[in-house]
Amino acid sequence: MRVRYLGASDPLSLIHGKIYSVLAVEKNWYRIVDETGEDYLYPPEVFAVVNSTHMVFCHDCGKKLSGTGVTVTTDTHSGVRRQVCAECARFYKD
Repeated sequence: MRVRYLGASDPLSLIHGKIYSVLAVEKNWYRIVDETGEDYLYPPEVFAVVNSTHMVFCHDCGKKLSGTGVTVTTDTHSGVRRQVCAECARFYKD
């Protein structure tokens, strides 16, 4: 699976907008080789899946997500970024 980093750039870890390959998913976190050349676990909330051989599901309702209708949204209370279906995304709108 390949993911795009959505967080702030840090040249010693991850670069905003860069696409990384996920080596494994462990306890729902992504194992990624970062800019140091070492692999570390990162939370999925700071990434958007751009290419997946795995199925991706809505964070809120569990519905299978296709390439269209996927929304990456930020929960206003927690600040956590989530991949949700269009139906669930309406609950995040102001």
